Amino acid sequence: NIPEDETYKVGDTIEVEGEKIEITKIETPEPVRSALGKDIKVIWGKSLSITKKLGISINDKSRTYGIYIYIPNDFEFEVDKVYRINDGFFRLKKIKTEKGAAKKAKAKDIKRLYGEVTRPVRNYIDLSKFYKGE
Repeated sequence: NIPEDETYKVGDTIEVEGEKIEITKIETPEPVRSALGKDIKVIWGKSLSITKKLGISINDKSRTYGIYIYIPNDFEFEVDKVYRINDGFFRLKKIKTEKGAAKKAKAKDIKRLYGEVTRPVRNYIDLSKFYKGE
């Protein structure tokens, strides 16, 4: 149950049973961007309290590999940066978000990452601890 006199909007963060939830959709019963608590029939959301399972497609010129990492929602990715997973290095080429392509985005807003295999470099971001072998 939510307070009836409070206004809620898509993108707001609410707490439900100790878990932070970002509101992704509100129905009254029709979809709306914001509404008073008393008018809301359904709130859709995504958890910000658990790690995000994020897919990465990495191309090595001959084929594309799909892997998953489990990453904190506030972890930020940026196009053209080099990332490492175990012994492999890749340069991030594209970030696909819920609103389209982006140059920089937090994990919570990302649908998929796309990269290309690159040679090891000195300045990289290590994602190895977020990889579970999938």
